[in-house]
Amino acid sequence: MRWALGASEICFTNNFYAKFFGYGRVVPVVRGDGVYQPSMDFVLTKLNKGGWVHVFPEGTVLNTSNYLYIVHGAVNNEYKKNNKRKCLMHI
Repeated sequence: MRWALGASEICFTNNFYAKFFGYGRVVPVVRGDGVYQPSMDFVLTKLNKGGWVHVFPEGTVLNTSNYLYIVHGAVNNEYKKNNKRKCLMHI
Protein backbone atom coordinates (compact mmCIF):
# COMPACT_ATOMS: atom_id res chain seq x y z
CA MET A 1 0.00 0.00 0.00
CA ARG A 2 1.27 3.46 -0.79
CA TRP A 3 1.95 6.34 1.59
CA ALA A 4 2.06 10.08 0.94
CA LEU A 5 3.55 13.13 2.60
CA GLY A 6 1.20 15.99 3.53
CA ALA A 7 1.74 19.40 5.08
CA SER A 8 0.65 19.24 8.70
CA GLU A 9 -0.61 22.84 8.71
CA ILE A 10 -2.96 22.06 5.81
CA CYS A 11 -3.96 18.39 6.03
CA PHE A 12 -4.09 18.01 9.81
CA THR A 13 -5.71 21.23 11.01
CA ASN A 14 -8.69 19.62 12.75
CA ASN A 15 -9.89 16.23 13.93
CA PHE A 16 -11.94 15.50 10.79
CA TYR A 17 -9.04 16.27 8.42
CA ALA A 18 -6.60 14.35 10.60
CA LYS A 19 -8.77 11.23 10.46
CA PHE A 20 -9.52 11.65 6.75
CA PHE A 21 -5.88 12.03 5.71
CA GLY A 22 -4.68 9.53 8.31
CA TYR A 23 -6.96 6.83 6.88
CA GLY A 24 -5.58 7.75 3.46
CA ARG A 25 -2.07 7.00 4.74
CA VAL A 26 -0.87 10.58 4.57
CA VAL A 27 2.08 11.25 6.87
CA PRO A 28 2.15 14.75 8.40
CA VAL A 29 5.27 16.75 7.59
CA VAL A 30 6.11 20.08 9.23
CA ARG A 31 7.21 22.32 6.41
CA GLY A 32 10.37 24.21 7.25
CA ASP A 33 11.69 21.58 9.68
CA GLY A 34 13.87 19.96 7.02
CA VAL A 35 14.30 16.29 6.20
CA TYR A 36 15.44 15.30 9.70
CA GLN A 37 12.05 14.87 11.38
CA PRO A 38 10.21 11.76 12.60
CA SER A 39 7.80 11.67 9.65
CA MET A 40 10.68 11.54 7.17
CA ASP A 41 12.31 8.75 9.18
CA PHE A 42 9.00 6.88 9.03
CA VAL A 43 8.68 7.13 5.24
CA LEU A 44 12.35 6.27 4.77
CA THR A 45 11.70 3.07 6.74
CA LYS A 46 8.78 2.31 4.42
CA LEU A 47 10.98 2.92 1.36
CA ASN A 48 13.72 0.69 2.75
CA LYS A 49 11.18 -2.11 3.07
CA GLY A 50 10.13 -1.68 -0.56
CA GLY A 51 7.15 0.57 0.11
CA TRP A 52 5.71 3.24 -2.13
CA VAL A 53 5.69 6.89 -1.01
CA HIS A 54 4.19 9.79 -2.96
CA VAL A 55 6.14 13.03 -2.68
CA PHE A 56 4.83 16.22 -4.21
CA PRO A 57 8.10 18.04 -4.97
CA GLU A 58 6.69 21.50 -5.66
CA GLY A 59 7.25 22.23 -1.97
CA THR A 60 4.13 24.38 -1.70
CA VAL A 61 0.41 24.41 -2.29
CA LEU A 62 -0.19 25.50 -5.86
CA ASN A 63 -3.12 27.94 -5.94
CA THR A 64 -2.54 29.33 -9.43
CA SER A 65 -2.31 27.92 -12.92
CA ASN A 66 1.41 28.77 -13.06
CA TYR A 67 3.80 25.85 -12.75
CA LEU A 68 6.62 25.92 -10.21
CA TYR A 69 10.06 24.38 -10.46
CA ILE A 70 10.52 20.98 -8.88
CA VAL A 71 12.69 20.68 -5.75
CA HIS A 72 14.68 17.48 -6.22
CA GLY A 73 17.01 17.82 -3.21
CA ALA A 74 15.14 16.13 -0.37
CA VAL A 75 14.00 13.14 -2.40
CA ASN A 76 17.34 12.61 -4.12
CA ASN A 77 19.27 12.88 -0.84
CA GLU A 78 17.13 10.24 0.84
CA TYR A 79 17.23 8.05 -2.25
CA LYS A 80 21.04 8.15 -2.52
CA LYS A 81 21.58 7.28 1.16
CA ASN A 82 20.41 3.73 0.65
CA ASN A 83 21.75 1.27 -1.89
CA LYS A 84 18.58 -0.85 -2.00
CA ARG A 85 16.83 -1.00 -5.32
CA LYS A 86 14.08 1.60 -5.61
CA CYS A 87 12.21 3.31 -8.36
CA LEU A 88 12.39 7.10 -8.31
CA MET A 89 10.26 8.90 -10.87
CA HIS A 90 10.30 12.67 -11.28
CA ILE A 91 7.01 13.61 -12.89
